[in-house]
Amino acid sequence: MLGDWWISGTKPPDSFVVKRYMLRRIPVMLGKVTDDSKRVVTAARVAGKGKSAKGDRRISCLILGGIHTVALYDLEDPKALDELAVRMKEHWHNLTEGTTG
Repeated sequence: MLGDWWISGTKPPDSFVVKRYMLRRIPVMLGKVTDDSKRVVTAARVAGKGKSAKGDRRISCLILGGIHTVALYDLEDPKALDELAVRMKEHWHNLTEGTTG
């Protein structure tokens, strides 16, 4: 789960706009993360017009709950895929409820 979003090293206002093609740049950076306790600076930029859009407008975030990986060749049958979905739901539930597990 991703959270604690920042723009250019500062806390943004309540909301900000990101163009759809920029959203694709966020998962790309997640594959390059070596330390999930540090802030991840993505290549995605906040949308803007005029003089306020100049400068570094890159989005950064924290990875909440760590990164879990599963090899694709371990998902050979529908049962393995169902088990993965259950683990993902449990992990999401634990993070949203504030517990670890």
